[in-house]
Amino acid sequence: MTNPIIFYWIQPTLHRMSIVLDQAALNTDLAASSALSTLHWAQQEFGKDMCLLSSMQDAVLIDLAMQVSPAIDIVFLDTGYHFTETWDTLSMVEQRYDVTVKVISAPAKRTRGSVRPGECCDVKASLLDEVLRHRRAWLTGARRAETETRARLELVSTDRRNKTKICPLAQWSDEDVTRYVQTHDVITNPLIVQGYPSIGCAICTTKPLQDAHPRSGRWSGTPRTECGLHL
Repeated sequence: MTNPIIFYWIQPTLHRMSIVLDQAALNTDLAASSALSTLHWAQQEFGKDMCLLSSMQDAVLIDLAMQVSPAIDIVFLDTGYHFTETWDTLSMVEQRYDVTVKVISAPAKRTRGSVRPGECCDVKASLLDEVLRHRRAWLTGARRAETETRARLELVSTDRRNKTKICPLAQWSDEDVTRYVQTHDVITNPLIVQGYPSIGCAICTTKPLQDAHPRSGRWSGTPRTECGLHL
């Protein structure tokens, strides 16, 4: 991770980039900066027209965002099939940061036994569509190191809705995340210490085999590798 102090000298360049809306140049500048610098730029550019999407696997992005935008809307997409531990994590986030997480729930829920792995995720994209209907941008904690499908993830991009998708942690390694969690006593989902390094809905999340890829427990036995939010 780059020292956040870089934000102070890179700020004039970021201001220029926000005017010309040159995403390629903007990403180059932000790549030489820090996650906090990206969040400062995002706050200046979008303000209340931006939200933070969290899966409640950990609160790293939330913790960083609270330092820059303490009033930002934190959004959680409720498919209807989340682990109890994930809801517990959400409650811990609300208590520590004195916020109310905006829970966006699926309109209907089928019995768990009738839902196949992956089907629980199909509703997520439509829920996010609703969240972003009256917003211009969203923050996500997605990282390049998580999976090959995210290896080229940009810090700032335009999604299929023509909304700005901002990934302040895109350049962070797994070690960066662990270091930040330990240094700042960041909330993490209790399932992580139980052997679940990647957490989604209970239907599509299992423990990966020893020495297997951390996300191999997601959608196990299916060709699926993403929930659909980052495609």
